[in-house]
Amino acid sequence: MWLFYFAQNISDDGIILKHYILYANKETILKRLNKRLERGETWAKSQIDSCIKVFDTEITEEKIITDNRNIDYVVKEIAKRSGVTLLLDKRTFLKKGIDRVITLIKHIR
Repeated sequence: MWLFYFAQNISDDGIILKHYILYANKETILKRLNKRLERGETWAKSQIDSCIKVFDTEITEEKIITDNRNIDYVVKEIAKRSGVTLLLDKRTFLKKGIDRVITLIKHIR
């Protein structure tokens, strides 16, 4: 419900809201959850099949297939589909790697 009001408010402000589904197959999702150290049967893993089913049958927003894609590809794809020009990422390869490790650690549960 809050999302509807949020979307309505930014729409009233003239901001275009685009919704994309970052879609992956079950194997990819399991690999990603295991990277977060979610071992064994977790709530997130138990929801995969039902979520994929809903994304395949009920939720019709535009999908971006993320299997075998890196973060940079997905970001550029979202920008392209949204008509947004990205600023140049001036971080070094090492700094990008460190930032990703920090993000990964923050997602460990």
